[in-house]
Amino acid sequence: MKDKLNQARLPSQKWYNTVPFLTPCLIFFQCQISRSNVQSSESIKKANIYMNPLENRRARPRILDRLRASEPFEDAPPRPAHYLPVTNTPDGDLVMRFTAEVERLSGKVHTVSSSHAAIEAVFTILNGLGNVSTVMAWADLPIPELLSTFASRNVDVNFPKARAAERQAALIRAEPIRVGLTGVDAAFATTGTLALVTNERQGRLPSLLPPVHIALLRRDRLYGRLEDWLSLEGRTAMLESNSIAFITGPSRTSDIEMQTILGVHGPGVLHIIVFNV
Repeated sequence: MKDKLNQARLPSQKWYNTVPFLTPCLIFFQCQISRSNVQSSESIKKANIYMNPLENRRARPRILDRLRASEPFEDAPPRPAHYLPVTNTPDGDLVMRFTAEVERLSGKVHTVSSSHAAIEAVFTILNGLGNVSTVMAWADLPIPELLSTFASRNVDVNFPKARAAERQAALIRAEPIRVGLTGVDAAFATTGTLALVTNERQGRLPSLLPPVHIALLRRDRLYGRLEDWLSLEGRTAMLESNSIAFITGPSRTSDIEMQTILGVHGPGVLHIIVFNV
């Protein structure tokens, strides 16, 4: 039996002996396998350490210290004191530039002289839409007397709060409402963009759910560029709010055959009423 086994091994041994230069290669290959097995076991140990929450908390400061101590770009220039603007400062009247940008995106701008005229502009828009008996609105509008005017003209106001257990019922009540009414925390003339800061009395649904969005913009809330707002009060607003909606024209998409369609993901009609305080 032993002789048969030796004869069976003979061809391979003979081949092995005829190629002597493979010997160090095979030894090196075996060493690499052993080394990789050791490295794999060490990696598993490290992985187990980092999966431990306590060890993970201990590792975090070490990692951060190493990142702070490293200087991967030693020749990088220092941070500039002033950055180049993303958009150019508009020349001339900001309202004119803002109106041109919004209308280019199929939005509509109504410029009036006072808050009283802004209220009348709201009802002119509502009358043009037909029988509007309910609007969805912010609780904190820039024209407080507008809410009492709604009551005197038999228009109900819905202040949606779609949270937790009330969410489903609130969305069902809000679904048939055709008009959403909000204020504007900031607007930017160079792009025709509105910034709506979310808080307890300024929800997101009025600007997202109804097919028609009416935004009340105070003239002093109109800035030339986004950077201008950020340098003044925008940074604080972004830190204090959970979310900020930036709205540039009506909702639009071109996913299907590159054909632009309005109102697919939000309001398809946007009215912006600019008024002086």
